[in-house]
Amino acid sequence: MPDTNGSDTNGPDTGGPVTGGPDLATMQGGFAKAIRNGPDHVAFDEFDGDENRVMMGFAVYANTISHGRLVALEDTFPYTLAHLGEEAFNQVSRDFVEAGGGSDAPLAELGAQFPQWLAQQGQIEAALFAQFEWSWLESYRAGEAEPFKRESLAGLDEAGLLGMSLARHPAARVVIATPAVIAAIGLTEASEQILITRPEADVLIHPAPVEVAGAFELLKSPQTVEQLLQTLSVQFDADDILPAILHLMDAGALVRA
Repeated sequence: MPDTNGSDTNGPDTGGPVTGGPDLATMQGGFAKAIRNGPDHVAFDEFDGDENRVMMGFAVYANTISHGRLVALEDTFPYTLAHLGEEAFNQVSRDFVEAGGGSDAPLAELGAQFPQWLAQQGQIEAALFAQFEWSWLESYRAGEAEPFKRESLAGLDEAGLLGMSLARHPAARVVIATPAVIAAIGLTEASEQILITRPEADVLIHPAPVEVAGAFELLKSPQTVEQLLQTLSVQFDADDILPAILHLMDAGALVRA
C-alpha cells in the first residue's frame, strides 16, 4: 500500500540507497588504501567473509589492477619501450607501479608522472622520450579552439597588428628533444626542441628553433604582438623574431586572446 508520499512500502527495491553498509565511494577508497599501503590498512569490517577470504580477494584484485597499469604504460609509451627495450621497459614500468606511481590516477592519466619518475631514476633520455609521448597524448586530448593563422593578419594596420593579443592554442606543446628522439619520430629537421600542435583533427610535429620555443614560452599568458616583439628583441636577433611568431601561427600553435 502506498504511504502518504506515494511510495510503495511493500514493493520491490527501486534502486534507492541501501542502508546498513558502506557506500560505493567508501568501498573504493578502502580498496585503494589497502592496495597502496598493505594489509594493515584493510578495514575488514567493510567486507563480507573472514580475513583470509578478504585477503585472497584483494590479491586477485591487486594483480588485475597491476597488470592493467603495466599494459596501459606499454600502450602509452611505445617509443620509450622501443628505446629501452622490452625487458628494461617492463622492469622500470613495474618499479614505477610498485612504487605507487599514479596509484590514485585512472588508467588514462597513469602516465602523467612517468616521465618525471624516469628522470628521477637517472633514465634521462628515456624520460625525454616519455615526455614527448605524454605531451603528444595531451595534445590529442586537448580542447578544440580555432587556430590563429597568418592569413588572419590581412587587413590589419600597424596599430591593429601590434595591439593584437595572442595566446597558446590549448593543444600546443613544446618539449625538449635529442637526436635519438628526432630520429625515432621521423622528424627530418634537427632541432633541440619539438613543437606539437593539433590545429584540426591530427596531431602535428614541427621543429622548434630556440626563437620559436622562446616565443611559445612567453605566450603561457596572453601577450600583445608589441609585448612579444619587445621582450624577444632582448633575447634574439631582430631578424629572427617575426619568423618565429609566424612559425607558431603556421603550425596552429596560437589563438587570438
